[in-house]
Amino acid sequence: MLRANLADGSTLSFDLEVEADVRRWRELVEDPAFHRRVRGLQLLRKDAAAATLPRPVLGAAVTWDADLDVRDGRVVRERAVAYAHPVRIVLSLFRRDGPPTSRVDVERVGRLVLPAPRFAR
Repeated sequence: MLRANLADGSTLSFDLEVEADVRRWRELVEDPAFHRRVRGLQLLRKDAAAATLPRPVLGAAVTWDADLDVRDGRVVRERAVAYAHPVRIVLSLFRRDGPPTSRVDVERVGRLVLPAPRFAR
């Protein structure tokens, strides 16, 4: 289950295993205004495990995404992704027997471009 927390205090919930909810999520993700309204994504499991990916404070525009990792017809993990150039943050909530497990990956994507140095003379 995916929950999007919006700037106005409301939340939107999506079950990524239901085709209608996946279509609704994909439609919203295509709208740039939706990305500006999202303040965080939350991954929830039925056993009350939850993990939250808050909006990164990097001064860049943030693009959100979420999906399921399916292997051999079974959901292995849910992923919430935030792209804030030049960083990608991936929050994973794994589905397996035993205690809930989550993982956060922070990666630099692209290359860092610095302005040309200017010397005062």
